[in-house]
Amino acid sequence: METCGIAVSQLTDRKIVCMDIQSIRHNTLYLMPVNVISLSLCVELQSNGCVVGGIFDNNVKTHGKQFRGVNISSPHASKDLPPNAVAIVCSFRSEAAIARQLTDMGVRSISCQTLISSADADSLAASFAEIDAKELNDIAPQYRDLRNVAKLRIKQALLPAAVYEKKNPLIVSSMNLMITERCSLRCRNCSSLMPYFAHPRDYSFESVTDGLACLLERVDHVRDVWVLGGEPLLHERLADIVEFTCRQRKVATIAIVTNATVLPGDALCERLALQGNLLILISDYGDYSKGKSELLERLERHGIPYVFMSGMVWYEHALLLDAYSRSPEEVQESYRMCARNCTSVAERRFSKCQVALSLELLNAIPPEFEALEKSTVDLSACNGPDGAGGKEEIAAHMRSDRAMGACYVCSGMSRDGAVRIPPAVQATGALAYRRF
Repeated sequence: METCGIAVSQLTDRKIVCMDIQSIRHNTLYLMPVNVISLSLCVELQSNGCVVGGIFDNNVKTHGKQFRGVNISSPHASKDLPPNAVAIVCSFRSEAAIARQLTDMGVRSISCQTLISSADADSLAASFAEIDAKELNDIAPQYRDLRNVAKLRIKQALLPAAVYEKKNPLIVSSMNLMITERCSLRCRNCSSLMPYFAHPRDYSFESVTDGLACLLERVDHVRDVWVLGGEPLLHERLADIVEFTCRQRKVATIAIVTNATVLPGDALCERLALQGNLLILISDYGDYSKGKSELLERLERHGIPYVFMSGMVWYEHALLLDAYSRSPEEVQESYRMCARNCTSVAERRFSKCQVALSLELLNAIPPEFEALEKSTVDLSACNGPDGAGGKEEIAAHMRSDRAMGACYVCSGMSRDGAVRIPPAVQATGALAYRRF
């Protein structure tokens, strides 16, 4: 991540801590994607006299909408941008993929991290508070819930000063903490490959917390931990796992990802409500998410922040292939174009890709390809100064530009030319695959 000097703009009575705002004042600025940071930053930039030319988003439901007079469109519609156009990437979770997408389209981009810091939290929160529910609903109904979690989203995005002060800090933007292979649904295109686990199991509290602790010893900051599976509400010690994770000073925020088929009891809700950096992410799979109305009522009654992700768009991706069906060059190109699903931990295994981690757990990767580039980092020796799972090994794994062994089995997750499919299409049983 590029870091830059910080200066305070005094152009108006509003303040934005910024990398010499004068350097972008004469640019036509674009923001991507639509989220708390881009919307609040749009308000801030306009208030400081900057020109915001548009907001890009890959969600088709936002296309053709406007926010504060700014058009929202697909980045692919941006064919005639002015020569001074600069796109600000406002997603820490998909920053690399979005930057790569913009670069491939010939659009110059910068990270929002070069513009904002933790000193901006109050200013950005105040800007977002100015946005009323109707403005958010006019973009897409699911954005109404952003008001519930705006402060948490801002906390995720802005790095603490102590991290900035470190030399070459190792930052994990977003990480899945896998606690169970059990799920109440069997979605054919599950990004965690859950339908392939014929004999799913819960991971013990000890193995989950031990793996997370091992990782946190070797990294400087994790912006966002997603507790998932499978369906995490099936795990009988979910509250203990969440409380442990919320106590970790290197973790900014925590989200429980649920499909609204399993309802948390009042005792669990009472414990979750005590966690100040926790939110619930609810995937709306239509009729499959049979408990969504009651779940929303319980969360609101207990004051637990949540995001209800309706109108979800799914693409056919991460399909399991014959590992020997493509040349190394084809696999490498697939890796280059891949959005690479979120970094993940399962017990003492860490990977920069959830699919890759699941494939290793399934023993679906041919050993000869895994020997070329490992799909996971073994955290079992994390206490050894030079052992496997050390900081340098994790950093090298995350920045490597070589296709992993898992990539020979996976079709990749590029949206370029990907086929849109209905969300949560169900398999009738465990899906077959080749074990090695």
